[in-house]
Amino acid sequence: MRSARIGALGAGLALLLAGCDAPSPGFAGADRRHVTLEGVGIDVYLGEKRAQAIIPGSTLGLPYSDAERLMLAAIRAEARCDKVSMLRMSDKSVLTAKLDC
Repeated sequence: MRSARIGALGAGLALLLAGCDAPSPGFAGADRRHVTLEGVGIDVYLGEKRAQAIIPGSTLGLPYSDAERLMLAAIRAEARCDKVSMLRMSDKSVLTAKLDC
Protein backbone atom coordinates (compact mmCIF):
# COMPACT_ATOMS: atom_id res chain seq x y z
CA MET A 1 0.00 0.00 0.00
CA ARG A 2 2.78 2.42 0.91
CA SER A 3 4.67 1.78 -2.33
CA ALA A 4 1.48 2.51 -4.32
CA ARG A 5 1.16 5.88 -2.58
CA ILE A 6 4.81 6.69 -3.24
CA GLY A 7 4.38 5.72 -6.90
CA ALA A 8 1.28 7.90 -7.25
CA LEU A 9 3.08 10.79 -5.56
CA GLY A 10 6.04 10.40 -7.92
CA ALA A 11 3.77 10.32 -10.97
CA GLY A 12 1.92 13.43 -9.80
CA LEU A 13 5.18 15.25 -9.14
CA ALA A 14 6.48 14.35 -12.61
CA LEU A 15 3.31 15.74 -14.22
CA LEU A 16 3.57 18.92 -12.18
CA LEU A 17 7.20 19.46 -13.10
CA ALA A 18 6.52 18.76 -16.77
CA GLY A 19 3.96 21.56 -16.78
CA CYS A 20 6.57 24.07 -15.58
CA ASP A 21 8.24 24.09 -18.99
CA ALA A 22 5.01 24.70 -20.90
CA PRO A 23 3.76 28.17 -21.83
CA SER A 24 0.63 29.56 -20.21
CA PRO A 25 -2.67 29.02 -22.05
CA GLY A 26 -2.49 32.49 -23.63
CA PHE A 27 0.50 31.27 -25.64
CA ALA A 28 -0.97 27.94 -26.76
CA GLY A 29 -0.03 27.38 -30.37
CA ALA A 30 2.77 29.96 -30.34
CA ASP A 31 6.05 28.87 -31.89
CA ARG A 32 8.76 27.97 -29.42
CA ARG A 33 12.12 29.55 -30.08
CA HIS A 34 15.12 28.44 -28.04
CA VAL A 35 17.86 30.93 -27.16
CA THR A 36 21.00 30.48 -25.07
CA LEU A 37 22.33 33.56 -23.30
CA GLU A 38 25.31 33.43 -20.96
CA GLY A 39 24.98 29.64 -20.83
CA VAL A 40 21.28 29.71 -19.84
CA GLY A 41 18.75 28.08 -22.19
CA ILE A 42 15.53 30.06 -22.59
CA ASP A 43 12.37 29.17 -24.52
CA VAL A 44 10.58 32.21 -25.97
CA TYR A 45 6.93 32.20 -27.08
CA LEU A 46 5.78 35.21 -29.11
CA GLY A 47 2.23 36.51 -29.36
CA GLU A 48 0.95 39.63 -31.12
CA LYS A 49 1.44 42.09 -28.27
CA ARG A 50 2.92 39.83 -25.58
CA ALA A 51 5.70 37.32 -25.16
CA GLN A 52 6.61 34.71 -22.60
CA ALA A 53 10.07 33.41 -21.70
CA ILE A 54 10.66 30.20 -19.78
CA ILE A 55 13.90 28.80 -18.41
CA PRO A 56 13.29 25.04 -18.61
CA GLY A 57 14.79 22.89 -15.90
CA SER A 58 16.48 24.09 -12.75
CA THR A 59 17.28 27.72 -12.02
CA LEU A 60 19.17 26.74 -8.88
CA GLY A 61 22.10 29.09 -8.40
CA LEU A 62 20.79 31.69 -10.86
CA PRO A 63 19.98 34.94 -9.04
CA TYR A 64 16.44 36.27 -9.57
CA SER A 65 17.74 39.52 -11.10
CA ASP A 66 19.87 37.60 -13.63
CA ALA A 67 16.94 35.38 -14.61
CA GLU A 68 14.77 38.47 -15.20
CA ARG A 69 17.49 40.24 -17.20
CA LEU A 70 18.23 37.21 -19.38
CA MET A 71 14.58 36.43 -20.12
CA LEU A 72 13.88 40.05 -21.10
CA ALA A 73 16.98 40.04 -23.34
CA ALA A 74 15.83 36.79 -24.99
CA ILE A 75 12.39 38.27 -25.70
CA ARG A 76 13.94 41.46 -27.13
CA ALA A 77 16.21 39.42 -29.40
CA GLU A 78 13.53 37.03 -30.67
CA ALA A 79 10.83 39.70 -31.08
CA ARG A 80 13.34 42.09 -32.66
CA CYS A 81 11.86 44.76 -30.43
CA ASP A 82 13.55 47.08 -27.94
CA LYS A 83 10.32 48.22 -26.27
CA VAL A 84 9.65 45.25 -24.00
CA SER A 85 8.23 45.71 -20.51
CA MET A 86 7.71 43.02 -17.92
CA LEU A 87 4.08 42.31 -17.05
CA ARG A 88 4.74 39.60 -14.49
CA MET A 89 7.32 37.11 -13.36
CA SER A 90 5.39 34.23 -11.80
CA ASP A 91 8.53 32.61 -10.49
CA LYS A 92 12.21 32.71 -11.29
CA SER A 93 11.72 30.70 -14.48
CA VAL A 94 8.63 32.24 -16.17
CA LEU A 95 8.33 35.84 -17.37
CA THR A 96 5.53 37.43 -19.39
CA ALA A 97 6.17 40.74 -21.13
CA LYS A 98 4.33 43.36 -23.19
CA LEU A 99 5.67 44.11 -26.67
CA ASP A 100 5.34 47.73 -27.79
CA CYS A 101 6.86 47.67 -31.27
